[in-house]
Amino acid sequence: MTTILEGLREYLSQCPALREVRTDLAGEKDGSCALVPQSEKVVRESITGAVVRTGEFRLHLRFALSSERERQENHTKLEEMTGWLDKQRAQGILPELPEGNTALDLQCVRGALKRAEGGGTGIYELPLRLTYEKEGE
Repeated sequence: MTTILEGLREYLSQCPALREVRTDLAGEKDGSCALVPQSEKVVRESITGAVVRTGEFRLHLRFALSSERERQENHTKLEEMTGWLDKQRAQGILPELPEGNTALDLQCVRGALKRAEGGGTGIYELPLRLTYEKEGE
């Protein structure tokens, strides 16, 4: 892998509740998802040149919205995803990142409907925060 985004995308692809994880744009089918980078900031720098950073990402998930039952099922799916992420985190299983980068933590916040779209679907959003260390050069 060559990028932080690719490492996180591959990691999320292991979640049983997710289908193919794309970059930036979720597909048109129910259940498709995309990982969207938002921002990155330096948390601290060490005298060795290593830098701890946080990267903010959003996981966009397309789900059907046409009935109350579907909307309730969507929230069940979101809970399954956050449960999987919490379990992985508790076991110390974090994304593998490109050489010279080490994942320190991955946090997620409960997802919610971001917007309804045509065709009876909507985009739900699950915010993610990856904290990692980049070795000094």
